[in-house]
Amino acid sequence: MNGLDFDLHSRILVSLAEVLADARAKTTTDEVNRLLNKCPPISVLPFEEINIVQPGQAQIGRMTVRHQQTLDALLKYATKANEYTQLELLPRIISYLKYLPVYDWNNIILERGTSMSSGFG
Repeated sequence: MNGLDFDLHSRILVSLAEVLADARAKTTTDEVNRLLNKCPPISVLPFEEINIVQPGQAQIGRMTVRHQQTLDALLKYATKANEYTQLELLPRIISYLKYLPVYDWNNIILERGTSMSSGFG
């Protein structure tokens, strides 16, 4: 994947997130589920579980560039969505944060940094 593919994929996902969050869009559950299905799979942890998952406690896979871009778009969607949707997504987003230390990170992400630094927000 070259730099242009990286930026184009990220922009498409962020644009999708903005459209889905727009109250005028009449977004369906299926459309949101398509975005959620592109995110890396995890077990959603209950809020009461305050511990961060440590390496060795779980094997959840590799954080790819596309997974990272999808998570960027999910966060963009959540920040622009209505309060009900935000409350629905919050446990999933918090779970991603709790699992961050156990992901096997692709070198390109570590070298380039996040796509958030290139236009998120």
